[in-house]
Amino acid sequence: MEYIGTYYSERDLHKTDRDKLIASMVGGEQGLAFDFPFGIASDSQDKVYVSDSGKKQVHVVDFGKGRIFRLGVSTAGAPMGITVDSGGNIYVIVAETKNVLVYSPDHKPLFNFGSKVFEKPSKIALDENRGKIYVTDIKKCTVEVFDLRGNHLSSFGSPGVGDGQLWKPTGLAVDDDGNIYVAENLNARISVFDSNGGFLRSFGERMDNIGGFEMPKDIAIDSEGHLHIIDSRKAGILTYSTDGVLLLYTGFGEPTHDALGFGLPTSIFIDKRDRIFIADLLNKRFSVWQYLNEEYLSRNPITDEDLEAYRNPEGF
Repeated sequence: MEYIGTYYSERDLHKTDRDKLIASMVGGEQGLAFDFPFGIASDSQDKVYVSDSGKKQVHVVDFGKGRIFRLGVSTAGAPMGITVDSGGNIYVIVAETKNVLVYSPDHKPLFNFGSKVFEKPSKIALDENRGKIYVTDIKKCTVEVFDLRGNHLSSFGSPGVGDGQLWKPTGLAVDDDGNIYVAENLNARISVFDSNGGFLRSFGERMDNIGGFEMPKDIAIDSEGHLHIIDSRKAGILTYSTDGVLLLYTGFGEPTHDALGFGLPTSIFIDKRDRIFIADLLNKRFSVWQYLNEEYLSRNPITDEDLEAYRNPEGF
């Protein structure tokens, strides 16, 4: 993966390091900043959406215009999980009202759903090909299933440690075949279900070394089918194959303020370009990475200078 940047506030958008230094020396305004960034999503173009549970609002980070503004008015409660569909509609979970708010691409309210179903909704994922919305409920220990208009269809999972059971499920993702991958916070594993909610398998166990989980919080899938799982306690990204083989670990293994690490990562989102977005609650920021797919490498080939910088970072 390639590191792209780290963003704390409006001042970080499309500005060089020199610009940031001058602004800090002369006391330039920071602009709108994050408090507790919990959820994150992208429209695969210029906009990133960050749910801020501290400020009880969703920030719209517009890289094209170099500014940050609010999505509508402040929510009645803390916004949690967030996602964006292929048409640019935004889905926001609100904890206190126990529902999902849906906004149009131009940020107008469309509808809401789930208030009669949820007890404590957390994260959301879409399967537009099959017309389904999946939402984890960490209190009921279930995944609730809706159609694209918000009508409740079914649920799967129950509290426990057995196959098909879930213990504090948080993040989830759907692959091209419709399989659902659920990160279980307290079971420290990933459980996999088919498109009808039937249990397929699980992988992972609680371990304090790099190969195991401690607190898997969220999960996203790139265009080549790799699973990118953030573990809040390990403060890193664990990249797995779909059959549970660890391929890569990104991070320092402990909380850090370093740009290449994480403090308390809470959400991950991968857009159509394989841009990877990580919300970091403890550091009050989000970071952006790029999965090096073939299309990206064809436009941005790795040079000899890049390799030398990797081998000798202090020289650059």
